[in-house]
Amino acid sequence: MDDNTVDPVEKFTYLNSIQSSSSNSGPEYIRCIKLAASAMKRLDCIWSQSKLSIATKLKIYSTCVLSILLYRSETWTLTQADWKRLDSFHLRCQRRSPHISWHDFVSNDKVSRRSGLFDVSYIVSKRKLGLFGHVARIHGDVPANKIL
Repeated sequence: MDDNTVDPVEKFTYLNSIQSSSSNSGPEYIRCIKLAASAMKRLDCIWSQSKLSIATKLKIYSTCVLSILLYRSETWTLTQADWKRLDSFHLRCQRRSPHISWHDFVSNDKVSRRSGLFDVSYIVSKRKLGLFGHVARIHGDVPANKIL
């Protein structure tokens, strides 16, 4: 631009999201896990509160942590191993708020049922379908009442 050379780069951060020339979203989802883990750590005072109900703690988790974890997730291209890592992090967070330790021998299914939260892969699938519906309506290819 204006006689200045712009060097090509492999990846860069734009609008708080990692843009990469590869088709895999690995760096982006790993970055989101780190940001969400940091948010979980900052909320330790909430998780240790005995006066707050589990339902309130889960709402705080969904609002303050899960939203960071899933930022722009509808555009991710991930492998099955990546999805497992995301779901694992999500379950670890769900165990942390009600103080369920791994040595309490509570299965992941029980933790999920107690929390009432869906797997990350399910939430992202719903977001992707919502994005598809939005794009389809913009382009007028599919009538709004025919989507989902």
